Amino acid sequence: MKLAVDIGSNTIKCLLGEFRNGNVEVFYEKSLESRISSGNGLVENAADLISEAMLYFIEQSSAISADFSVEAVATSALRDAPNSAEICKKVFAKTSVKIKILTGIEEAELSYRGAMSDLAVDANSSNIFFDLGGGSMEVVRGNGGKVISSESFPIGAVRMTKRFLSCGVNGKGLSEIKNLALAEFEKKLEVPNFESLVGAGGAVAAARIMKRSMDFSTPENILSASEFKYMLGLISGLSAGGIASKFGISENRAEIIPAAFVCVLALMEFLGRDSLIHTFRNLRYGLIVSDSRV
Repeated sequence: MKLAVDIGSNTIKCLLGEFRNGNVEVFYEKSLESRISSGNGLVENAADLISEAMLYFIEQSSAISADFSVEAVATSALRDAPNSAEICKKVFAKTSVKIKILTGIEEAELSYRGAMSDLAVDANSSNIFFDLGGGSMEVVRGNGGKVISSESFPIGAVRMTKRFLSCGVNGKGLSEIKNLALAEFEKKLEVPNFESLVGAGGAVAAARIMKRSMDFSTPENILSASEFKYMLGLISGLSAGGIASKFGISENRAEIIPAAFVCVLALMEFLGRDSLIHTFRNLRYGLIVSDSRV
């Protein structure tokens, strides 16, 4: 059994699970909204936030099982921070857990493995999977559950919010995010023939939550470009507090949703796709699945 911990820019998440008979068996799962990224680096108390989350996850998991290993990985927030080694050292001193900082490619491929463990996703088809985080977007092309190619783009929801929407949501800022995202995709993303687009990440999950509260006729886990545009229009005139109150999403998450929706829409436009399949399974599940490949 493994406790997989994913240290992201906006949230720190864990999954206590085991890969059995081709499926991830989940014993405990938790996400804590601990934003360690300031948009231009790490917040001053990043090591404390990570350590507190880690110790909490271990305590909760210990109440379930006395026999599990801990694997903690970090993504773009620590990957891009010049003081990441110092942060990891402080966390180890407090928790005895070593953090592995993933490359963008490693993050993308592990997230893809996790997504393909979702029974709602046809892992045997050709697909493109993306995982939108606070600091970056990972995009993977796969076929038959195997990775063909993967890329990481510096267009995460927190990063784009801090850069273009720091004074509030406005049309100019949203357009600049879209243009930057399209330019990044143009640099190194191919548009092959593929059967389905699969998406994960906190902001995509928020879109699913918002959709659940509205009268859309399509399945909850299928999100269309028109639905994203409609929801973006609804929230563009609201404060983060207003979004949180109206749709039952935390204010910390609500703040970055407009930028996130624009990033998703830019990818859909670039790939020529009208809809995507949402999955809650990404990096943490990939860490559990990877045990079967050792």
